[in-house]
Amino acid sequence: MDKKAFLADMAEILEVTNAELSDALELNNDNWHSFAVVATIAAINEHFGITVPADTLIKCSNIGELINLIEANIK
Repeated sequence: MDKKAFLADMAEILEVTNAELSDALELNNDNWHSFAVVATIAAINEHFGITVPADTLIKCSNIGELINLIEANIK
């Protein structure tokens, strides 16, 4: 799992600093828009070689849930 590089991409996608990016960072209407979801799907595929459906991805409410979703799908 290339978590560090993925999180760096997520900081860019969500337009936050690496310091602001934590498991508790909420994915909300301000940062979790359609472009962010599509970019996240691409980043997950690039870093982990899996495809997570958008309807599953949008149910994540924070970065921790997103990481858990990825980990559950790569096992």
